[in-house]
Amino acid sequence: MESHPLPKASALLWASLLLALGGAALVLFSDLLLVGGFLLAAGALRLLSILAPERLPGVPRSLGWGVEILQALVAVAAIVVVARSVTGTWPVMVAVESGSMEPNINTGDLVFILGLNRSNVTTLRDGAPEGYGTFARHPDAQGNVVFGDVIVFYPNGNTGCTPIIHRAVRWVGLAEPIHEAARYPALHAGYLTKGDNNPTVDQGGSFSRHCPNNLPVKPEWIVGVSRFRVPILGYFRLLFPR
Repeated sequence: MESHPLPKASALLWASLLLALGGAALVLFSDLLLVGGFLLAAGALRLLSILAPERLPGVPRSLGWGVEILQALVAVAAIVVVARSVTGTWPVMVAVESGSMEPNINTGDLVFILGLNRSNVTTLRDGAPEGYGTFARHPDAQGNVVFGDVIVFYPNGNTGCTPIIHRAVRWVGLAEPIHEAARYPALHAGYLTKGDNNPTVDQGGSFSRHCPNNLPVKPEWIVGVSRFRVPILGYFRLLFPR
């Protein structure tokens, strides 16, 4: 049986398709958004030059990749500018890694967020009188109805740690008691947070050396306010560790 080498155009077609798909995976499911966006745009433009070369008129073959790389950079810049303009934050989505918010937000959910300049934070305490709450279909682990917004923030402001997605419970001022027992006064003003599936608020508890989350959340530590979720898709993001 004779074997025939794969035509060059066909090989480039498949390579470009894989490049675009790999870039799309990075954009959707990893922290390498800019790299993924570049690969996606470069692969898509190369596919366009193969399948519809008339769409890139006057570009010599020897300059094709160079022109497409430049176009890819422009496309990525446009994507970033548009995404940040619409949502007011970056990244625009996070994958849920634990069950601390179950059953309202589950492990493997992909959650889309808005920045603080696009959305206010309503705490559980402030949302209760109006019956306002997001991701509030089920009660918390203690059987209480939940209200208010769910925020994404860096624990103790440490951007080297994985962001936490928990409900904003209430705002505390400097030296205000975190717990009713008043054993833990707040070292600064900020939000108290709690996972719906956790027994107590995050702040004021035992100190952990690995990414501690024992301080009230300052507004500048907040990545965004959670607005909606897509189940399961977050599992693909979790394949790419931070």
